[in-house]
Amino acid sequence: MVRETEEYLQFIWLNKLFKTNVFKSTTKQSIEILSWGEHNTIENGPDFKFGSIRINNITWYGHIEIHQKSSDWFKHNHHLDVHYVNVILHVVREHDIKDELFPFTTIILSDDIILVNNYHSKDRKVKSVILCGNQINESLFTHKFSFEHLVIERMIRKSKKLLSFDLKKESIAGFGKNTNEPLFRFIADYWTYSEVSIWEFMRKNQSRLLNLVVTKRSYSNARIQKVYEALHLFVIQFPPSFFLISPSRTVGQLVNNFMYSTWFEKYKSIGYFMLINIWLPFFWRSKLMANEQIITLLKSFPKEKNEILTKWFKLGIQTNNALDTQAILEIYSQLCIRKKCLTCPVGKELLS
Repeated sequence: MVRETEEYLQFIWLNKLFKTNVFKSTTKQSIEILSWGEHNTIENGPDFKFGSIRINNITWYGHIEIHQKSSDWFKHNHHLDVHYVNVILHVVREHDIKDELFPFTTIILSDDIILVNNYHSKDRKVKSVILCGNQINESLFTHKFSFEHLVIERMIRKSKKLLSFDLKKESIAGFGKNTNEPLFRFIADYWTYSEVSIWEFMRKNQSRLLNLVVTKRSYSNARIQKVYEALHLFVIQFPPSFFLISPSRTVGQLVNNFMYSTWFEKYKSIGYFMLINIWLPFFWRSKLMANEQIITLLKSFPKEKNEILTKWFKLGIQTNNALDTQAILEIYSQLCIRKKCLTCPVGKELLS
């Protein structure tokens, strides 16, 4: 038997995904569900509160608890918790203790009474992180998600990871992208314009910098030299005064000046990465840009390209701009990787 998570069993109960509302208890009694209860996601205590059931023409009012196994009741120490005193029904996938040892009416969620079992149709050992990959389609995907809402959530999340209120410093740290940020964070923290040059600083600290490389395979000597070169030209072309914002120089002008620079023309890949992953979250946190401005800018940026987005493209999910790709990356990082299918709009649809 594939062991579903308790979260999935709660999902089935919450959505009443059964062929009937009349069950047989482990003691062969007929149990009619009158009220499935209110899903308890906030307080300590049973999974569903204020339910009601009928047994032998007697109506019982109280709470409903769901487990994978009956023995989980004792494993979780519910028998010692006053929050569970008013439980009237125990719902399990597997009944593994004797009835006389258990104080509550118990029903088993067997395969023949569950209305759907899409959870089993997904190979839980599948190598792809996108578990619904063989079921998803673009129409369902775009209908269930608000890309604009996802992107703002992503901006908020990224803004919390910024370690300073210095855009120049955060930009330098951004040269490490997602894999080697510690290396460039060190440069951002310890190099100043009083140094002869950033090249000289990196030469003096070469051994320490190499020790900070997290993904050495992707940062060969040739590769890292190219990034160093881009960084060297970046600090030359964009001195601290470039990042100053005043009534006469708006954030929009700063972005335009950056995008029309010779440096940006040469290093568009890192430039767009910096704008999307550092500048926009920075502007959001500093209240220098409203949500609508961020959305508009992302729609004007070209769509990003990386291995993760290629996976979605192969599944038929099309993207037109950076807003689309950022939304998909947010779905991937916050739902797919964490296997949160039951809190994902698409996952809920496919499972029900």
